[in-house]
Amino acid sequence: MPCSGKAAARRPALLLAACFTAGCASLAPVPGATRLAEQNALFEEYYQVELKAHPERATAYGDYRYNDRLDDVSLAAAAAEHASDVDFLRRLRAISTSGFGDQDLTSHQVLARTLEQRIANFEFREYEMPVNQMSGPHVALADLPNAVPFASVRQYEDYIARLHQIPRALSQTEEVLRAGMKDHLMPVRFLLEKVPAQCRGIVQADPFLRPLGRFPADISPEDRQRLSRAVEDAVAHEVLPAYQSFADFVATEYAPQGRTTLSVTALPGGRPAALPQRHPQPHLGGQIDAVTDPPDRTHRDAAHPGRDAGDRAARGLRRCAILPRLGAEESGLHTDLGRTDPG
Repeated sequence: MPCSGKAAARRPALLLAACFTAGCASLAPVPGATRLAEQNALFEEYYQVELKAHPERATAYGDYRYNDRLDDVSLAAAAAEHASDVDFLRRLRAISTSGFGDQDLTSHQVLARTLEQRIANFEFREYEMPVNQMSGPHVALADLPNAVPFASVRQYEDYIARLHQIPRALSQTEEVLRAGMKDHLMPVRFLLEKVPAQCRGIVQADPFLRPLGRFPADISPEDRQRLSRAVEDAVAHEVLPAYQSFADFVATEYAPQGRTTLSVTALPGGRPAALPQRHPQPHLGGQIDAVTDPPDRTHRDAAHPGRDAGDRAARGLRRCAILPRLGAEESGLHTDLGRTDPG
C-alpha cells in the first residue's frame, strides 16, 4: 500500500533518530567491572609473555615450564620484545581507569611507566651494551648450577638442554656487541678489559660440573652415569670452548673499542639528546608493599594454576615483570651510557 506524503516525509527523521539512538548506545561507557576484568586479563597475558620470553627469570620465580630453555638475547629477540611492548602499551592505554581503586590504578600506572621506559630505551639501543665487568650473559650463565633445581632426572635433563644452548647465547651476545660497535655504543674501555679475565676464570673454575656432586638419593646409578656423561660432554665440547671464544672476541675486538670517557656528560656535546627522557613516576608511596606478596607466594601459585587469574596476574606483574626492571632502570644505569666518537 503506498505511503502518504506525510509518512514518507517522516521516514528520514525516524531513520536519523534510530541511528542516533544506536550510536549513543555504542558510545555508552564500559562498566568499571568490565574494564577491570580487561586490565587483569592484560596483566595475565603480559606476565605469561614475559616469562616465556625470559625462561631464566621464570625459573628464578619458581615457574619451571621453560627450564630447558635459555633466553634469546639476539637482536631479533630485542626487536620482537619492543614490538610486544608497543602493542601492550597501546592496549593498556585503551583501558580507562575511571573509577578504579588505588591498587588497580597503581598497577595500571606502573605497567604503563615500565613499558614507556622500555620503549624509550629501545629507541636509544641500550640493549646493544649488555656486557660489563659486573653483569652480562657470561656472568649469568656461569651461575646456572646455583639457579636451577636439581631434584629429579627431568631437571638434570633440562639443565643439559640449557648447557647445549650456551654457545648460542654467547654467539648472540657477540652479535649484539658488534651492533653496538657499529653504532658507537660502547661501555668504558678499562672496565671491559676485565671481562676476558672473568671468562677465563670461569673456564678454569668450571662451575658447570657442580650439579654432578649432589645427585638426589632417589636417582638411580644408571641415570647418574648417563646424566654425568652428558653434562661432562656438553661442558667440555661446547660450553668451555664457547666461553674461550667469547673471551678472545672481547679481548681482541670489543674492549679495544671501548670509550675512554667515564660519563656521558664528558662526551663531546655533553649529555646526548638521544638518551631516554625521564617520565614522571606515579606516586606509589607505600602502596607497592601493600599490594605485593611474600616471595614464596609465586611458588605456591605455580603449583596451583587455577587461582584467580586477575589477582595472580596483578601480583605477578608487579613483583616479577615490573618492579625488578623499574629498580634497575631507575638506579642510574643510564649514567654509564654514551656514544664513542665515530672513527
